[in-house]
Amino acid sequence: MEMQRVLGANALVSAAHARGEYLITVSNDTTYEDVMRPGYWANHVAVFQTRPFARVEVVRQDGSMDLDLRCLEVKPGMVKMRCLRKFEGTQVDVAVPAPARSDEASPEGYKIMHLPNGAERGYAVQLTSTAGQAGPPTYLKKGLPDRAAAIAFAKAHKAEADQIAA
Repeated sequence: MEMQRVLGANALVSAAHARGEYLITVSNDTTYEDVMRPGYWANHVAVFQTRPFARVEVVRQDGSMDLDLRCLEVKPGMVKMRCLRKFEGTQVDVAVPAPARSDEASPEGYKIMHLPNGAERGYAVQLTSTAGQAGPPTYLKKGLPDRAAAIAFAKAHKAEADQIAA
């Protein structure tokens, strides 16, 4: 009778420690072909040399491209990637509520505020459940151009948060 293989006692490791996980947001004119070209990653060779099989999530600013990549090979000035998952298009799975007016109230459970200074100045949205916590504030979104945009974001967030997962 042949022995069945058993995974070694030290083979199972935390992915967070064994490999890196990265997220990049690229401009809307960045193509899949750009990202898959090994020279595209030339400025990040050092990062990938220390993290074999790192995973990289690539998202266009408008969300029209969403990729999951795995680092396969690192050489001077280049990183070869494999695409694990690819989405390109404009599909939106969440129902978008009608545009908000600036005089509308924010949805229950959401706090809208104006941030007058900083790189992300403008309007911000925060859950009221996190508003009183110690430490720096946790915002769902910052840098919105006006109160109406902040209310619209809060409504969309609430609609998505209230959906029942399939």
